[in-house]
Amino acid sequence: MRRGRLLRLIGAATAVVAAAFLAPMAVRAPGPAPPPRARTAVDVQDAAIARGASGPSVGSTVPASVLPGIAGPEVAFPQATPTVLLFFRSQCATCPDELAGLAAVAASTGGRVRTVAVSLDEDPAQSEPLVRAAASEGLVEVGADPGRTVAGPLGVVDVPATIVLDPSGIVVADWREAIGISVLHAFLRRTFL
Repeated sequence: MRRGRLLRLIGAATAVVAAAFLAPMAVRAPGPAPPPRARTAVDVQDAAIARGASGPSVGSTVPASVLPGIAGPEVAFPQATPTVLLFFRSQCATCPDELAGLAAVAASTGGRVRTVAVSLDEDPAQSEPLVRAAASEGLVEVGADPGRTVAGPLGVVDVPATIVLDPSGIVVADWREAIGISVLHAFLRRTFL
């Protein structure tokens, strides 16, 4: 009888010890991974804004310069207003869409944001047909930077490149790719408008 009692006691103790060790393991056991959340247009936009906010020239200051105008007056930097700079070349495949987007941004911000297209063509006359529509409406200033007076210090090599300046001329966003109007609108709304 004693022996049976001893065996039951050892069995109960073993069960308690086993439960103490196995219970935490049961809690930590991996379950099925939750399904990935579908990316929405806002997610894509936020990711593009985040990439722009961390561009290579963010935090630098645009050099004080005056660029010769294309289809209009000279373009001076910096000004005391937020400014969007779109660097382009006439041979760029995505630049016409980016220029159209820049004109739409200019129209929608009602003058609260300055919009400037900057041609990096060696011969500024090559850019004129591309920018004539945006410049004719007076919404977008267009300057020529064949000597890379502005583009060089900002590290702009490839186009399109969109850079946003705060009113004091400090770069607050820098995209080195075609970004589209929705990303630019969202960034400007969150930052300046």
